[in-house]
Amino acid sequence: MFEIIDDKFKKKIMCLFSSLWSSKYSNFFPNQICDYIERKDLFKLKNFLYYYYKKNTKYEKKAFLFLFTDSNCENRAVLIVKNFTIYLLDINCQEDYYKNTIFDVTISGDDKIIIYDTIYISGIKINNYTFIDRITEAENFKKNTITPKFDICEYLEEINNLNDTLKPFEEEIFIISNNLPIKIGINRGCFKWQPIEFIYFSFKVIENEDDLILYICNYKKDLPFAKIHASDPDGKDYINQIKNLEKYTNECIIDICFNKNIKILRVSENFPSSLRHVEKLLHIKNENITIHELVN
Repeated sequence: MFEIIDDKFKKKIMCLFSSLWSSKYSNFFPNQICDYIERKDLFKLKNFLYYYYKKNTKYEKKAFLFLFTDSNCENRAVLIVKNFTIYLLDINCQEDYYKNTIFDVTISGDDKIIIYDTIYISGIKINNYTFIDRITEAENFKKNTITPKFDICEYLEEINNLNDTLKPFEEEIFIISNNLPIKIGINRGCFKWQPIEFIYFSFKVIENEDDLILYICNYKKDLPFAKIHASDPDGKDYINQIKNLEKYTNECIIDICFNKNIKILRVSENFPSSLRHVEKLLHIKNENITIHELVN
């Protein structure tokens, strides 16, 4: 796997990819978004078929695996990452898969690729198929690939088997409707969940003399959220914790968890949380949906 740096070639790839999947969204990454589940949605789990898998949303990068034939009739397999970095892959699979195939995947820091869904398969758009049909196509793709360099997500019909294996502040459980399609933007029939004590917020930190000001964003503008005072003993302790974080610099982004106590987690690669996102997370923490409620 190596990065494609030819801008002309990258533009051709994105033009073809956009024409297949995201023509209305060519200026930004065509993300499929799952909101945190709320109490008003719990009845859906009892009345409809859902599948569950866990995903490391902190350290695995969102991407698409795209197989196609270029204008020179050469088979190409590329990985399109959320920041629009594109990597060329060597995948030895059946010829038909190069007639436009798109998988929804993640890539980790050690270049491990995991497939979570299928959007196109051999030129056929299948985002309206059932989830189990879409993921079965991904499994068939792996079977028809020589020495596959990717894995398929482990999906389950019961959520309770996943809870005890979650990595705190990194992994979330995704709740995927079997019968609803996958689409760009918010997928109202699919959800995610994690214990409220693992939910964290991302803030931009700006030094103000001895104090620190935490910022969120609102319509792409910085919005002050809280000020940590060095004159307060607890505040001074939090400031020291933040400044001692690995890779800390002024105006960096940090992740913080608010429960009974405040937990300073790490310097983050995220953007600052938006005002809407903060309001939503506070609502989710207030509802405090437990794993037992999801099971029952």
